[in-house]
Amino acid sequence: MLVDMPSRLQKFSNNVGAFREFSDLEAEAPYIVENCRVPSQWPPSGNVEFKNLSVKYGADQAYALKRLNVVIRPGEKIGIVGRTGAGKSTLAKTIFRLLNENVEGSVEIDGHDIAKFGVGDFRPKLGIIPQESTMFRGTVKRNLDPLNEFTIEDMWAAMIKCGVAEIIQPKRKRESAGKGNDEDYDEDDDDKEKENLKAEKERKEKTNADDKHKKIGINVNVGQDDNRFSSGQRQLFSLCRLIMRKRKVLILDEATAEVDLETDGKMQELIRSEFGECTVLTIAHRLDTIMSSDRIIVMEKGEIAEIGPPQELIAKGGKFAELVKANEF
Repeated sequence: MLVDMPSRLQKFSNNVGAFREFSDLEAEAPYIVENCRVPSQWPPSGNVEFKNLSVKYGADQAYALKRLNVVIRPGEKIGIVGRTGAGKSTLAKTIFRLLNENVEGSVEIDGHDIAKFGVGDFRPKLGIIPQESTMFRGTVKRNLDPLNEFTIEDMWAAMIKCGVAEIIQPKRKRESAGKGNDEDYDEDDDDKEKENLKAEKERKEKTNADDKHKKIGINVNVGQDDNRFSSGQRQLFSLCRLIMRKRKVLILDEATAEVDLETDGKMQELIRSEFGECTVLTIAHRLDTIMSSDRIIVMEKGEIAEIGPPQELIAKGGKFAELVKANEF
């Protein structure tokens, strides 16, 4: 016990240090504002308007965003590009009110100034896929639905669409041919099953499938740093959450920056099919990600340098054309 005591004291000291660190954090905006609650079906259409928006990270620091004035129409797909430090991620943080101090102007969604709402009311009404998605400690089911809002069928439907169902539960083995009527057995079905198994085997060999692709189970616990999930699979789980919740305004903050081109293409296709009527703001990392957008916003030093349809901006030969040529997003 004496030998073990120093390590116990060290662990206790670390916990106390973490507690002090969190207790010293400044409180953010109110969680709920009783006299200004978010309507149950809000936002109905997804119109987003930035009105003379300026943001600083500190009172004595330079503006990270300066005098932004733009209207994003309901259902519009907007790509946001710019070099490092241009203000792209700051814009996403402002929309979710992660920055509440030193903010001038306003962000309005469907005519409501979001600064008047409590963050606990407001944030769940929007959807986001961040650059680094998180798997929470708990079961797969709890990761997908931490508030118990959906059925198991909803979860499986979303996972099948996103292509992650196959890593959660193994395919059922074909039942014995002797079970039931003999006429139910079809040799063609058996041949097809063999072909499917062969194709599956080849696919796993091609992608060097390893332990992180083992079947997990929807009620099996996973961890925050669980190495059974690749970064692309974590992003697909975030997309599962969005598909179940059907938010009218979505923010993709370099959501495909760390995934392969195949996963990127799959995510973009799903976003187009599942969120066709939603307003989507995509902070771009790859050219292909935003070229199908209705309009492109080019950020430079916290300001909107250009805005317009991608092909028009390329033909214009301005900032966006330079970024495309250099592929520096």
